[in-house]
Amino acid sequence: MSTEPCNYYPIIITLCLVEFMATVDSSIVLIALPTIAEYFNATTSEAAAVELSYLLFLSSVLLIFGKVTDKIGPRRAFILGQIMFLVGSLFCSIAPNLLLLIVARCIQGIGGAMLMVTVYAIVIQFVPLVIRGRTLSMLLVASALGFMLGAPIGGLLTGYLSWRWLFFINIPLGLFILVFTQRAFPSADDPPLSRLFRESFNFWNAIFCFISVGLLFYGLGAGHELGWQSIPILGSLLISLLSAVILIYREVYCPDPFLDIALMKNRYFLFGLLAFFIVVIVQNGSSFLLPFYLELVKKLEPQHNGLLMIIVSGCYAVLSPLAGKITDQWSPRGLSIIAAGLLGIACLVFASTLAIDGLFWIVVALAWFGASFSLFQVPAEYLLMSFSHEGNQGNISGMFNFILILGAGIGISLTETVFSGYLPTTGHGALAKAGLPVEVLATGFQKMFILAAVASFIGMGLCFLARINPQPVTEKIVK
Repeated sequence: MSTEPCNYYPIIITLCLVEFMATVDSSIVLIALPTIAEYFNATTSEAAAVELSYLLFLSSVLLIFGKVTDKIGPRRAFILGQIMFLVGSLFCSIAPNLLLLIVARCIQGIGGAMLMVTVYAIVIQFVPLVIRGRTLSMLLVASALGFMLGAPIGGLLTGYLSWRWLFFINIPLGLFILVFTQRAFPSADDPPLSRLFRESFNFWNAIFCFISVGLLFYGLGAGHELGWQSIPILGSLLISLLSAVILIYREVYCPDPFLDIALMKNRYFLFGLLAFFIVVIVQNGSSFLLPFYLELVKKLEPQHNGLLMIIVSGCYAVLSPLAGKITDQWSPRGLSIIAAGLLGIACLVFASTLAIDGLFWIVVALAWFGASFSLFQVPAEYLLMSFSHEGNQGNISGMFNFILILGAGIGISLTETVFSGYLPTTGHGALAKAGLPVEVLATGFQKMFILAAVASFIGMGLCFLARINPQPVTEKIVK
């Protein structure tokens, strides 16, 4: 089998284009929410539902589509996800009212979940191990570029055209990717489509999975606004927990589970998954705190904050290819250990310098954070993907992306909740307390980044316990 990267460029380019489109779409909408609220004469919370609905459906159906992908094949699910995303984008661009816009965003979320699952399943199935690290790094570069360009593109389209162009622009790009996909991917190995209907599907497990994840993200997302002790938040979190318990019980005794229970019992895979989960929490928690620190403590304007935060994405784009090359040629476990340790040191350095005047240490910290995240994610993904085999690519990909989104939600919510505890009790909404003395705020930020350092070192310890799968993985031949 030839393993020259050029033989796989059409597949890799297609995946990068999808990753770029998805990340641009997730960041491009945020900047237009005030304009959308004004257009529909809606409140801020109603406009926020445009983004929240997308995230809820994106996270709630990941594991479900992981199983669907294994039944119908990654290539076919990838195409179906593109079609769903295009349909959602079209309805978003022509939505006559806010309710239909939210419904269209739900359709986009379903399509986005299918794309997230299948991107990594396709890497597992079609890309050989010798270039898998470089492929993952290229996907990170595409994602970083999407986040970097999303805000400025969104501002230009909203300011000079209309917010509807934020969604309409997906249609020509998506159609091009769809046609390119048909040419780039071999279809000979697709399982028969009748398999989805011929084999049993755990409908109730899908329902419990949707309820558990959906209510968890609702509770985490609305807890800050409604209060963590309010009945809606406590009720949603309790029902989410009960649904999760029922789901796990059914998964253990189910003949065709969404989760690979045997894989979860493998301690090497489990330690790697936990390490990845912890670092994702640290990454999103710190990314959530940093803009507030820049605005409340450093007194910077939002547009300046946005320019500084580009440093993190820039480091992703620059260092991800290096991380992929090191992963392919050296040790993914060794690189993940080093990167998690660097992240912990970065948090400690930032905590000890955040009271110093000027922006020098801010720039150093942001670059350090971006470097640590990019050097960790590629080898961590590589470790987890090494446990794939024929028939469970979608399952592992769904589990991996589920951890990404779950870690993001928990990281942001947990960070805000703990940070609130470090500040004087002056009412609900800790991060809105701009009237507090700078010294008090700085102390709260310092303690949070010390906790982030501790969590990073715990993730580093888990990386020591993780191992790459010692059993060989059957690779697909792409001609």
